[in-house]
Amino acid sequence: MLRLLQKKAVNGVTFGVEQGSVFCLLGTNGAGKTTTFKILTGDISATEGNAVIRGHTLPEDLGVIRQLVGYCPQFDSLSDKLTTQEHLELYCDLKGIHPKYQTALIENMIASLNLTPYRHVQSETYSGGNKRKLSIAIALIGQPPIVFLDEPSAGMDPEARRFMWNFIAEISNKRSQSSIVLTTHSMEEAQALSNKVGIMVEGKLKTIGTTQRLKEKYGKGFEVEIKLNLPSEELLAALTESYRNMVKFKRPDVMTEDELKVLLQKIGRPELIAELVDGGRGSAIRQRLKATGEVEETTVVEWVRLQNELTRVEQALKGSFEVALIEAYQSYAKFNISAKHRLSEIFGFFERDLQNLNVANFAVRALSLEQIFLQFAQGIVHED
Repeated sequence: MLRLLQKKAVNGVTFGVEQGSVFCLLGTNGAGKTTTFKILTGDISATEGNAVIRGHTLPEDLGVIRQLVGYCPQFDSLSDKLTTQEHLELYCDLKGIHPKYQTALIENMIASLNLTPYRHVQSETYSGGNKRKLSIAIALIGQPPIVFLDEPSAGMDPEARRFMWNFIAEISNKRSQSSIVLTTHSMEEAQALSNKVGIMVEGKLKTIGTTQRLKEKYGKGFEVEIKLNLPSEELLAALTESYRNMVKFKRPDVMTEDELKVLLQKIGRPELIAELVDGGRGSAIRQRLKATGEVEETTVVEWVRLQNELTRVEQALKGSFEVALIEAYQSYAKFNISAKHRLSEIFGFFERDLQNLNVANFAVRALSLEQIFLQFAQGIVHED
């Protein structure tokens, strides 16, 4: 009997946003951020449970809620043949803004977002960044008390992104016009704009707080990045010859997935088979196998050698510190070391054992917001 497992896209998400403040939802792809926005804006209906915004229930009070909300979706919903002016006039009418106020509101929005050159230009010709600006303008026209911005800076160049940040900060913090909820994958954006941050994992909010509070609570410890020395051509040639004596490959210089798995078993590293997945340490090899069905022998030999060296580093670190491996790719790895250890101890360890561990260089820093986010995403820390 086949039993289907049900996964809740959004599960018990509740948060409050003060007027004139910015709340940022952080989460990996599939965490439920966009679904949350779509439910709260009436774009989709919740399959179960209640969705409430400002005391009004969805979908019963959808008409009232839509008068309170501005929404910039993750993907631009623009009409190719309409200009900036025509888009804003259309949405002013849809929001019920009296005609005598429309001209001033539209002029202000076009000027504020540097859209004057595109006032009478059809949107199908816009760059990705200018389309996002227009989508933000549509969300903010009429100064709605609640604004949802789903990845508002996607597709923008660094200069346009900074301009957009300043604009959002102006209308929220300085003018206190709207409460803004946004999603982003940029930790820099979250820190630049938000008064509070919520980290969302698998449909649930794991923690909420200011960036400073999250750093104080979860950022105890150190982030250590290392770069291993790449093996020499002579060493790779010797290892290749050794592996060929263990496994007879059907074709010279390449191996199939089955041959690779047999090799990993023979050399005593069967646990590396589990890393041959998207997002794993062997993701590059996995992509190669998916594309052509085979992978170059030298690529495998170098990867296995680096994994052996990384294991040595990890074991040495665990012998001296309370440590967790956060991520690893080819010759690069990142570790989290507990705050119970002193910075001098970590530097002393690497300065003493740098050559023995075959580490080319290393860096030590305090945990960043990005690292805290990754810990939640990987289940290293638990919710409040």
